[in-house]
Amino acid sequence: SAMGISWDGRWMITAGGADLCVHMTKIQTEGLRVEEDPDAAQVDPFMDLLEGGRDGAFVQEIVDYFYYAQLRSQGEDSKAPRQISGSVPLVEVPNLVRALGYYPSEKEVEYMLHEASYMRFHETKSVSGSIDFDDFIRLYVNHRPVFGVGKEHIEQAFAALNVMGDSGEGGEGSKLSREQLLYALENLGESLSRDDLEQCLRALTGKVDLDVVFPASVGATDFAENVLGFEDVGDEVDASGA
Repeated sequence: SAMGISWDGRWMITAGGADLCVHMTKIQTEGLRVEEDPDAAQVDPFMDLLEGGRDGAFVQEIVDYFYYAQLRSQGEDSKAPRQISGSVPLVEVPNLVRALGYYPSEKEVEYMLHEASYMRFHETKSVSGSIDFDDFIRLYVNHRPVFGVGKEHIEQAFAALNVMGDSGEGGEGSKLSREQLLYALENLGESLSRDDLEQCLRALTGKVDLDVVFPASVGATDFAENVLGFEDVGDEVDASGA
């Protein structure tokens, strides 16, 4: 119900609510102090968490996308002189992380943009509408999932939706009809409009005809490989489980 710090900063005192307990916790700040390297940037520890580190190909890919986002925000077809400011509008952040393989939900995007808008508040005392490269690296590393979406996640989703299906079983038996899958995509969770769904299918498969993209009965593996583009997803799972 309450918390306080001792005058010397060495102890934290907390008071419980219903349990009527008071706890004293010793504070050891040494673990929070990082030896300062005058040649190191504050973003270096985050860079080290990326594949290949600061000099890796993935970081260069992030740099390329970040520069492109700056150009895109000024109009891809504009012939006016470009202003490379070192920052991009926050509206470009969702596109950037998706280009890097992280596909957040709309709620996760909302959290990310809210955090990004306040990342420099302690310095500027104002909410920012843009983000620089170092802050974007911090934001991306802190929010990206540790593990990507795999076949097992697709199967779990199909099994959860199988209450509308025709097999009543989990795993690969969890098949949905085309109509049931479209209903789920357009009405459940963070739903997609038909126009948004067609745009996604065009990007993923190059096709927009729903009868062509989805067979009459759709299974988890069909959806993962033929729509999402997972490569050898079945072999990968077999190998990891061997």
